[in-house]
Amino acid sequence: MKKAFMMIAALFLMIAQAYDANAQRPGMDPEMRAEFAKMAAQKVAGELKLDKAEREWFEPLYMEYADSLRKAQKIDLPEKNKEIKEMTDDEALEAVEKMFASQERALAVKRAYYERFKEKLTPQQLFRLFRPKNERRRAAQGQGPFGPGMPPPPGMGGGFHGRPGF
Repeated sequence: MKKAFMMIAALFLMIAQAYDANAQRPGMDPEMRAEFAKMAAQKVAGELKLDKAEREWFEPLYMEYADSLRKAQKIDLPEKNKEIKEMTDDEALEAVEKMFASQERALAVKRAYYERFKEKLTPQQLFRLFRPKNERRRAAQGQGPFGPGMPPPPGMGGGFHGRPGF
Protein backbone atom coordinates (compact mmCIF):
# COMPACT_ATOMS: atom_id res chain seq x y z
CA MET A 1 0.00 0.00 0.00
CA LYS A 2 2.80 2.39 0.96
CA LYS A 3 4.71 1.50 -2.20
CA ALA A 4 1.64 2.14 -4.36
CA PHE A 5 1.10 5.50 -2.66
CA MET A 6 4.69 6.54 -3.34
CA MET A 7 4.39 5.45 -6.99
CA ILE A 8 1.23 7.54 -7.39
CA ALA A 9 2.87 10.52 -5.72
CA ALA A 10 5.92 10.20 -7.98
CA LEU A 11 3.71 9.90 -11.06
CA PHE A 12 1.76 13.01 -10.10
CA LEU A 13 5.01 14.88 -9.56
CA MET A 14 6.26 13.95 -13.02
CA ILE A 15 2.97 14.98 -14.65
CA ALA A 16 2.94 18.29 -12.82
CA GLN A 17 6.51 19.00 -13.87
CA ALA A 18 5.75 18.21 -17.51
CA TYR A 19 2.66 20.43 -17.40
CA ASP A 20 4.63 23.29 -15.85
CA ALA A 21 7.46 22.90 -18.37
CA ASN A 22 4.99 23.08 -21.27
CA ALA A 23 3.15 26.06 -19.80
CA GLN A 24 6.34 28.06 -19.33
CA ARG A 25 8.43 27.27 -22.39
CA PRO A 26 11.24 29.70 -23.02
CA GLY A 27 10.30 31.89 -25.92
CA MET A 28 6.57 31.58 -25.32
CA ASP A 29 5.51 35.15 -24.87
CA PRO A 30 2.28 36.14 -23.10
CA GLU A 31 0.53 36.86 -26.41
CA MET A 32 1.30 33.37 -27.70
CA ARG A 33 0.17 31.82 -24.40
CA ALA A 34 -3.08 33.82 -24.60
CA GLU A 35 -3.61 32.63 -28.18
CA PHE A 36 -3.12 29.00 -27.13
CA ALA A 37 -5.56 29.52 -24.25
CA LYS A 38 -8.13 30.95 -26.64
CA MET A 39 -7.69 28.04 -29.03
CA ALA A 40 -8.11 25.58 -26.15
CA ALA A 41 -11.30 27.34 -25.03
CA GLN A 42 -12.65 27.20 -28.59
CA LYS A 43 -11.82 23.50 -28.83
CA VAL A 44 -13.61 22.70 -25.56
CA ALA A 45 -16.60 24.83 -26.63
CA GLY A 46 -16.76 22.77 -29.83
CA GLU A 47 -16.61 19.52 -27.87
CA LEU A 48 -19.52 20.76 -25.74
CA LYS A 49 -21.45 21.71 -28.90
CA LEU A 50 -22.15 25.26 -27.73
CA ASP A 51 -23.98 27.73 -29.95
CA LYS A 52 -22.62 31.22 -30.67
CA ALA A 53 -24.26 32.92 -27.69
CA GLU A 54 -23.13 30.17 -25.31
CA ARG A 55 -19.59 30.38 -26.73
CA GLU A 56 -19.45 34.12 -26.02
CA TRP A 57 -20.26 33.40 -22.38
CA PHE A 58 -18.18 30.21 -22.09
CA GLU A 59 -14.84 30.99 -23.75
CA PRO A 60 -13.73 33.91 -21.52
CA LEU A 61 -14.88 32.03 -18.41
CA TYR A 62 -13.05 28.88 -19.52
CA MET A 63 -9.86 30.85 -20.20
CA GLU A 64 -10.10 32.35 -16.70
CA TYR A 65 -10.74 28.88 -15.25
CA ALA A 66 -7.79 27.31 -17.09
CA ASP A 67 -5.45 30.08 -15.94
CA SER A 68 -6.64 29.77 -12.32
CA LEU A 69 -6.26 25.99 -12.46
CA ARG A 70 -2.75 26.25 -13.93
CA LYS A 71 -1.71 28.60 -11.13
CA ALA A 72 -3.28 26.38 -8.47
CA GLN A 73 -1.51 23.28 -9.78
CA LYS A 74 1.92 24.89 -9.79
CA ILE A 75 4.23 23.16 -7.35
CA ASP A 76 7.30 24.96 -6.11
CA LEU A 77 9.84 22.24 -5.42
CA PRO A 78 13.42 23.18 -4.56
CA GLU A 79 15.14 20.96 -7.14
CA LYS A 80 12.80 19.70 -9.84
CA ASN A 81 15.43 17.54 -11.56
CA LYS A 82 16.60 15.80 -8.40
CA GLU A 83 16.13 12.05 -8.51
CA ILE A 84 13.77 10.58 -5.92
CA LYS A 85 16.49 8.28 -4.59
CA GLU A 86 18.71 11.36 -4.00
CA MET A 87 16.09 13.10 -1.85
CA THR A 88 16.32 13.06 1.91
CA ASP A 89 13.31 11.78 3.83
CA ASP A 90 12.41 15.32 4.86
CA GLU A 91 12.62 16.57 1.25
CA ALA A 92 10.43 13.71 0.07
CA LEU A 93 7.81 14.37 2.76
CA GLU A 94 7.86 18.09 1.99
CA ALA A 95 7.38 17.34 -1.72
CA VAL A 96 4.41 15.08 -0.98
CA GLU A 97 2.84 17.76 1.22
CA LYS A 98 3.30 20.31 -1.56
CA MET A 99 1.66 17.94 -4.05
CA PHE A 100 -1.30 17.47 -1.72
CA ALA A 101 -1.61 21.23 -1.26
CA SER A 102 -1.52 21.68 -5.03
CA GLN A 103 -4.25 19.06 -5.52
CA GLU A 104 -6.40 20.72 -2.85
CA ARG A 105 -5.98 24.15 -4.48
CA ALA A 106 -6.85 22.66 -7.88
CA LEU A 107 -9.96 20.98 -6.47
CA ALA A 108 -11.07 24.25 -4.85
CA VAL A 109 -10.70 26.02 -8.22
CA LYS A 110 -12.65 23.26 -9.99
CA ARG A 111 -15.47 23.43 -7.42
CA ALA A 112 -15.68 27.22 -7.64
CA TYR A 113 -15.84 27.21 -11.44
CA TYR A 114 -18.20 24.23 -11.44
CA GLU A 115 -20.76 26.45 -9.73
CA ARG A 116 -20.25 29.16 -12.36
CA PHE A 117 -20.39 26.75 -15.32
CA LYS A 118 -23.46 25.05 -13.81
CA GLU A 119 -25.46 28.25 -14.34
CA LYS A 120 -25.69 27.65 -18.11
CA LEU A 121 -24.30 24.22 -18.97
CA THR A 122 -26.28 20.99 -18.93
CA PRO A 123 -25.26 18.17 -16.58
CA GLN A 124 -23.88 16.21 -19.57
CA GLN A 125 -21.80 19.22 -20.65
CA LEU A 126 -20.52 19.63 -17.10
CA PHE A 127 -19.51 15.97 -17.06
CA ARG A 128 -17.67 16.36 -20.36
CA LEU A 129 -15.93 19.48 -19.10
CA PHE A 130 -14.77 18.12 -15.74
CA ARG A 131 -13.89 14.54 -16.62
CA PRO A 132 -10.15 13.79 -16.73
CA LYS A 133 -8.31 15.20 -19.75
CA ASN A 134 -7.12 11.82 -21.02
CA GLU A 135 -10.74 10.63 -21.20
CA ARG A 136 -11.80 13.83 -23.02
CA ARG A 137 -8.96 13.34 -25.51
CA ARG A 138 -9.91 9.72 -26.16
CA ALA A 139 -13.59 10.62 -26.58
CA ALA A 140 -12.69 13.39 -29.05
CA GLN A 141 -10.64 10.87 -31.04
CA GLY A 142 -13.47 8.34 -31.00
CA GLN A 143 -11.55 5.92 -28.84
CA GLY A 144 -12.84 3.86 -26.01
CA PRO A 145 -11.20 3.70 -22.60
CA PHE A 146 -8.82 0.94 -23.75
CA GLY A 147 -7.61 2.60 -26.98
CA PRO A 148 -8.66 2.31 -30.63
CA GLY A 149 -9.92 -1.12 -31.57
CA MET A 150 -8.78 -2.62 -28.28
CA PRO A 151 -11.25 -4.87 -26.51
CA PRO A 152 -11.53 -4.41 -22.77
CA PRO A 153 -9.61 -6.81 -20.54
CA PRO A 154 -11.46 -9.98 -19.50
CA GLY A 155 -14.15 -9.27 -16.96
CA MET A 156 -14.35 -5.54 -17.78
CA GLY A 157 -16.61 -5.54 -20.83
CA GLY A 158 -20.32 -4.85 -21.18
CA GLY A 159 -20.59 -1.52 -19.38
CA PHE A 160 -21.82 -1.19 -15.85
CA HIS A 161 -23.17 -4.47 -14.47
CA GLY A 162 -23.18 -5.96 -17.98
CA ARG A 163 -25.96 -3.70 -19.24
CA PRO A 164 -25.24 -2.53 -22.79
CA GLY A 165 -25.63 1.17 -23.48
CA PHE A 166 -24.03 2.43 -20.28
